[in-house]
Amino acid sequence: MYKIGAFYCQIAAEIKKQGIPDIKAAFELAHKNNITCLDFNSKEIDEGTAELLRSTDMSAASVHGYMPLNFATDKMYDESLKNMCDAIDKAISVGSPFFMSVPQLPKDMDEALRPEFIKAVRAQFADLCDYVKDKPITVTVEDFSLSNSGYGTFEDIDYLLNNNPTLGFTYDSGNFALAGIDEVEGAKRYADRTVYVHLKDLKIVAPDPVHILRRGVYYDSLELGGGQLKNLEALKIIKDAGYIEGAITIEVNSSFDRLSRTLTSLKWLEEALTKI
Repeated sequence: MYKIGAFYCQIAAEIKKQGIPDIKAAFELAHKNNITCLDFNSKEIDEGTAELLRSTDMSAASVHGYMPLNFATDKMYDESLKNMCDAIDKAISVGSPFFMSVPQLPKDMDEALRPEFIKAVRAQFADLCDYVKDKPITVTVEDFSLSNSGYGTFEDIDYLLNNNPTLGFTYDSGNFALAGIDEVEGAKRYADRTVYVHLKDLKIVAPDPVHILRRGVYYDSLELGGGQLKNLEALKIIKDAGYIEGAITIEVNSSFDRLSRTLTSLKWLEEALTKI
């Protein structure tokens, strides 16, 4: 049976706007609406998070770490690796089954160093998989929406999965679309390695800085069913490949109405799961 999740930031962002008294009440509202797990940025986790989840009958679906990967020297690489490992330990502390590593470009990196950055990304994923080999958590890679990230193209993702047998894949329908890759083709290619799912829905819109800009195109991040993505088809492919239980997390990247769009998405997703 699937769990339906949302991002912590989607729940927390609307507290003041919706008149919700505190984060615990926001978790309770999410649970009342059948959202039973949350996806956290590692920086959102503190010493009270595990108890907050327990007291509201919620769980962590996954934790992700967005951190710069500095690779100019061995010492800088080791410090970046330690930061990511510390984030993994945070994920374990809240009972997360997955840690999604999202290494970022160093600030002001010379474009000529791009090949070296890709090598460092590949080395870090291997090191993280080794770090968790005796720990109750799986490292995952997500298709990223920036092709220069080292994990945003089929070639990059293929390399990481083929060279790290324990590395899981987090499928993200919206990220494939934002990268200019058909989300259904992405589902087909990695269905057998998919351990966790993010669903977005997107619509191409007129230029506006409040929206997402990729490849010269602006996108609004809408409620599921409100955009142009083939999420139902992608879900069926992933299910048919064996993903029959686990978390499916709703992701809304809009700068407004995130909570209401998440709850509307929930209704679409519950109906969709009866059709696949």
